[in-house]
Amino acid sequence: MTRPAHWPSLEEIMNDERYPQTRTRRARRRNVVLEAVLLTALTAAFALPLPGDWATRVVVLVVGFVAFVPLHAQLNLGIRGVFDLRRSALDEHQFMLRAYASDATRWWAHGLTLLLLVASLATVALTDDLFRAFGTGYVLWMVAGLLPSWWLAWQLGDEEAEPESADAAASPA
Repeated sequence: MTRPAHWPSLEEIMNDERYPQTRTRRARRRNVVLEAVLLTALTAAFALPLPGDWATRVVVLVVGFVAFVPLHAQLNLGIRGVFDLRRSALDEHQFMLRAYASDATRWWAHGLTLLLLVASLATVALTDDLFRAFGTGYVLWMVAGLLPSWWLAWQLGDEEAEPESADAAASPA
């Protein structure tokens, strides 16, 4: 396998116009729901007393996160990576979207962080199983970190298609 002459940067990937299907409201909302369902199932797999040893739970965690990666990649494409790109790579509108989403979800994220601490401590107290407590806390911590992305993906409307050039917009079809 030969290496391409130019590896695209994250900014180029997020702004690539080959992925318009990820930038519709419906696609973004679908990805938010799928991620939430997946992470809820992972939390339940750790928090609930399910049969199996810790190795089974590790396999569940790995399989869950392997499924999570393409889902979140699609979501990131849909919001043009505003939470993953450097400040210098964002235009003013994208920067304001990132700030607004972070502000809108700050207290929810703090509440989830408190919940993860309580759930982890309760898991250790009730089951004396540190691995289950860690798994539960880790997944809830991820959800707290994902809230701004989810909120922004849920709030954004469909992107308007821009004409390729001024000449294309001016010429009759």
